[in-house]
Amino acid sequence: MSLYHHTLRERFALARRERGARHRDIALELGIPEGELVAAHVGPFSPGPAGHAGSPLQVMRLRADWPALLTELESVGEVMALTRNEHCVHEKVGTYRNASHQGLIGLVLGDEIDLRVFYRHWTHGFAL
Repeated sequence: MSLYHHTLRERFALARRERGARHRDIALELGIPEGELVAAHVGPFSPGPAGHAGSPLQVMRLRADWPALLTELESVGEVMALTRNEHCVHEKVGTYRNASHQGLIGLVLGDEIDLRVFYRHWTHGFAL
């Protein structure tokens, strides 16, 4: 892991431990996009040294095969779908069911999650 990523992990852990700050707020304080902060946690989870909690975040980068990913998400069961930007936060807990795809457009039609997806706008995905 690079020193840069190690530093981001440490600063994230400190902000979470001391203030319970949210990912987005910590990223803003650090002057980086939230995705960069999350990406710094990809890889093996390593707790901090004795007496320190280490980073509370464990992250896996997702393969960018979005249609296959959405189709397979039903087998995972209940998850939280989270989308946010400067203006809003949208969280929905449920199971991705009945995924279908046509070209760069996807559709998920379940009881809890009803989603239209435009894959050309997707670049990165993470499981946290």
